[in-house]
Amino acid sequence: MTSCFPFDADVVAYSTHVPSFADSWGWVMASDQPILIDAVEMDKRIKARIDGKLLYLDGVWFHSSTIMNKTVSKSLQNETHVYTEDNARFIPGHGIL
Repeated sequence: MTSCFPFDADVVAYSTHVPSFADSWGWVMASDQPILIDAVEMDKRIKARIDGKLLYLDGVWFHSSTIMNKTVSKSLQNETHVYTEDNARFIPGHGIL
């Protein structure tokens, strides 16, 4: 992520099951500020910004999605390949019309 952002980024990896893809997917978020938010604070922010209820996202889920098992965590720490559309190693459905 440091090659993508001009600042000393706080980087957090996330993972969740995506039923429509029948698989787990992950993503990475970077910020120029520390990403420190607990479940209670996340729920407060959601309530302040959203009318009604969300079907999936809440503070507990948000926090739990950042917890990776040891194998995945070490793999991400050691990864050096920057994925782009030109050099993708695996993108489901890539190239299918």
